[in-house]
Amino acid sequence: MHRRGATALDWRVYDVQQNARVVLRLGEPELELVECRGISLLWLFHRWTRLMEVLPRPLAWSTMTVMDRIAYRMPAIADVLVSVWRPRRDGDGRG
Repeated sequence: MHRRGATALDWRVYDVQQNARVVLRLGEPELELVECRGISLLWLFHRWTRLMEVLPRPLAWSTMTVMDRIAYRMPAIADVLVSVWRPRRDGDGRG
């Protein structure tokens, strides 16, 4: 099921954002999300590896570091989500 005129990259971004929403609802209603962080950007982009191979090593390393920092702060666009949950406390605090 594709939108007319959508590119593969459009669908990649859409799928990641939809997956983040789904993952962040998995623990409901029993669990409460404590923290969610992202890891990696462009991991499955087929030309990413080639680009990193042709860049000078320090530049490639810096680029990957920046991409990981972006993913960490913006988990909705990251390739991998790491989430921490805890049991949701009842209204009376009996947890």
